[in-house]
Amino acid sequence: MSGLVGKSLAPLGPVTVWLRLRNNDDTRTCFDPRVDFLRNGVTTATGEAKDIRGIARNPYLLEEVAVTFGSISHNQLNSGNVLSLRMLTKVTT
Repeated sequence: MSGLVGKSLAPLGPVTVWLRLRNNDDTRTCFDPRVDFLRNGVTTATGEAKDIRGIARNPYLLEEVAVTFGSISHNQLNSGNVLSLRMLTKVTT
């Protein structure tokens, strides 16, 4: 990130994640996958997909899900910042 000061980043597009089940116990379960965008370990933006159903256990039938972010403030980015993504999934009904 050297030389980042005074420059802007392109908007963060959707993050694509692939989901599958670990076992057959959850075949009728709904999931809400969430991705957090972090700057120096602090969440700056969050994206979430809702009510993802029909996930299979078969590793060859992964469910592709696009998680879209809201706006991200780039004006606080500095040289040396550590940017990262964190993926979480919530089970819903």
